[in-house]
Amino acid sequence: MTVAASMSSIESLFCSNCRSKLDTLEKSSTDDFDYQDFIRNTRTNQCPWSSQERSRIAASLDESSKDLERYDRAIRELEGDLARLKELRDDARRRRVESRISLLSPLRKLPPEVLLQIFSYGGGEMILANTNAKPIKVRSRVFGMSWVCYWWRSLLISERRMWASLEMVFNVENEANPSDFSRELFDFIAECFQKRGGDFPRSIVLKLLGHINPRFDRRMLILDILLQVSQYWQVVELNFTNNYEMLKYLMRQLANTQASGSLLERLEVAYFDDPYTPGYALNLLSGFQNLTQLDFLEIPLIAWSDQVHFSNLTSLVLREYSGTSLAELLIQLPVLETFSLERFTLKIDSNENRLEPRSEQDQRQVYHHTSLSRLVVGVSSHARHICRGLSVPKLTFLGILFWEDDVSSGFQELASMLNRSHCTLSEIQAYDDKCEEETHTELWESFLASISSVIGKDASLTRGVPEWT
Repeated sequence: MTVAASMSSIESLFCSNCRSKLDTLEKSSTDDFDYQDFIRNTRTNQCPWSSQERSRIAASLDESSKDLERYDRAIRELEGDLARLKELRDDARRRRVESRISLLSPLRKLPPEVLLQIFSYGGGEMILANTNAKPIKVRSRVFGMSWVCYWWRSLLISERRMWASLEMVFNVENEANPSDFSRELFDFIAECFQKRGGDFPRSIVLKLLGHINPRFDRRMLILDILLQVSQYWQVVELNFTNNYEMLKYLMRQLANTQASGSLLERLEVAYFDDPYTPGYALNLLSGFQNLTQLDFLEIPLIAWSDQVHFSNLTSLVLREYSGTSLAELLIQLPVLETFSLERFTLKIDSNENRLEPRSEQDQRQVYHHTSLSRLVVGVSSHARHICRGLSVPKLTFLGILFWEDDVSSGFQELASMLNRSHCTLSEIQAYDDKCEEETHTELWESFLASISSVIGKDASLTRGVPEWT
């Protein structure tokens, strides 16, 4: 049916002829009278015994059934006309109204660079996770925006920063099998992350939770994609829980690429395994030739023998440091401003059961670190030499982690360093899962009294249970 014919049919609904036909379907007063009689007889249980009365009721029933058929037929005709009317309305809205509104939209007047800036607020990271949902796909808000129109798609594909962020989470405990990751999936990721990202600095999150064999697992094709753009790594988070073999594999492959590392600003590495193997995180960094921009580093462990000469490092987060004093580490990080250390392990000479030998002159020297302003440190019985030979005159924030009941020696060491530094603390936070116990309270109050000379006038002092307990 043509549009003109449809409109003609619809207009006929409102003509006087159509209205007169509808009038014939309306109920009559006689129907109302008969209905009232039937209701009254039904309520008094009066049964039509005469054949004449029963015949009259049967004839009335036949006539009413015909009326119902007429009503149904009229309703179907009206519903068909209504459906055609809605179709024409929707077509007019889409073709004649919405398209013109779109052309007049102020959004079309925006310069491409402004429009792309708006797109960037929507988040451009691509996410790949082996959830139980099938099929496994890479997801991104950019994909949805690129489907709006040809103009938006061409802008987004040409903008490198919209394709420079990738997050991958592979949890072995999920039901997804390595075979669920098709070759086409990784080809698509390579197209987006490698080619469309160009030389824009990359942001990467890679979490491998559980043991994965890097040589035989198809999911490790993602490492090849990451290594192809390793020279553009800027912000990288690697989590190899219970899988430091994967970290070793990545370390070897990264060494072969000879990446410059000149763009790398932030690196977080986590791996938990037994036996715990130190040094891998730093060895990973050795695969880069030039780490001049690295200013944030979070790794599990650094040992006293490790070389960590990162001239621009301003923030360091460690699970553990093994050595004789923090001074020997901080002397290699002259511009470090924020330092967080969960545990300090005192390095002991196994032959003589004493500290690693140091010259008398070395023991008398005090290293003044003039950049460190925020320090979070775990206090335990091993911390009795943690601050030996160290002064931090610029320190303003101190965070303390309670790891053991016997932390008195650690507190004494901290107090000696703070008083030696002549700093001014504006905030002190203590994280103690036994903060309600009287022994810990006394230790805390005694520690504050011993450093009263370096606590600022309006300093904030807080003590409570850490979030992870």
